[in-house]
Order: sequence, then structure tokens, then C-alpha cells
Amino acid sequence: LERAGTNKLHRSPYTKEERLKLAQEFLASHPFMRVRDYIALTGLSRTTASTELREFSQQPDSGIGWTGSGSSKLYIAKRINE
Repeated sequence: LERAGTNKLHRSPYTKEERLKLAQEFLASHPFMRVRDYIALTGLSRTTASTELREFSQQPDSGIGWTGSGSSKLYIAKRINE
């Protein structure tokens, strides 16, 4: 038996700090960001992308917040002092 395919890890060419900056720049020109937008920006897997966006939204100084719930969660720009 042979395996059907290869296991592909999704590694981003950007550091975590660079990915945060990319997300902030995206939100500066768009009203919201979905996980799939962040995946397209960074090249991360869906799981890693959603985990990282959640982490960013919990950091008070990241400038990223969220609205909605579950699969309809949207990430939005927030003022730093919120």
C-alpha cells in the first residue's frame, strides 16, 4: 500500500510580529477580516490562523478585536484604548 498524498505543513514566510503588522494593515483598509483572509495573507493553516487571530484579539495593544461567534466570527480594527 502507498500513501495517497504527502503531509504538507503550512509555514508562513513571516514572523509573528510581521503577521500582526500584515493584519493591522489589512484592517486599516478593510472593515473586517475573516480567518480565510488571514490565511491568504500569511499562508498559515486554518487552525493556526484562527488561533493566532484569537491571541491577537485578546492582546489589548494589538489593535485587533472581534465580533460575532463561532464560524461567523469577524476580526475588526479596534482603538487601542478600548
